[in-house]
Amino acid sequence: MNWKIAGNIDGAGNSTQVINYSNTDDNSLKGVSYYRLKQTDFDGESEYSHIISANCKAKLLKEINIYPNPVTNELIIETKGNNEAVNFEIINPTGVVVYKSSFIEKTTIQTTNLAVGSYIIIFESGNIFEFKKVIKQ
Repeated sequence: MNWKIAGNIDGAGNSTQVINYSNTDDNSLKGVSYYRLKQTDFDGESEYSHIISANCKAKLLKEINIYPNPVTNELIIETKGNNEAVNFEIINPTGVVVYKSSFIEKTTIQTTNLAVGSYIIIFESGNIFEFKKVIKQ
C-alpha cells in the first residue's frame, strides 16, 4: 500500500485527562480509503494504529454561502459548483423545523415571520449533511 499523509496534529503532551483530536482529509478519494494513525513520542519512538476503512462520498457542496448573516427580512443561500438539488431545513432554538425546502444553485427565503434568535440550517444530499448557523435580528 502507498500511504500519504492526510494531516499532522501536535499532541498536548502528557496528560491525565482524555484529549480528543480530529482531522479532515480534504483530499480523500471518492470510494473506499484506508487510514491509520501514527503516534510519535517526544523521544522519537513511533507506533501505528490499526488500519480502518472509510467509504468517502463526494462532498455535498463545494461551497455554501448564506447571507446576510445576521438576517432581518430575506436570507439568500447559494452554492457554487453544484448541479443537484439540495434539501434543507431551518431549525429553531427549541429544535422545531420552521422551514423546509430544496434548491439547486440559489434560493431566497423570507424571514420576517421568524422570531429573533439563532437558527441552524441542515443541508442534506444523500447521506451527507452540512450545518450552518444563522442569526435572525
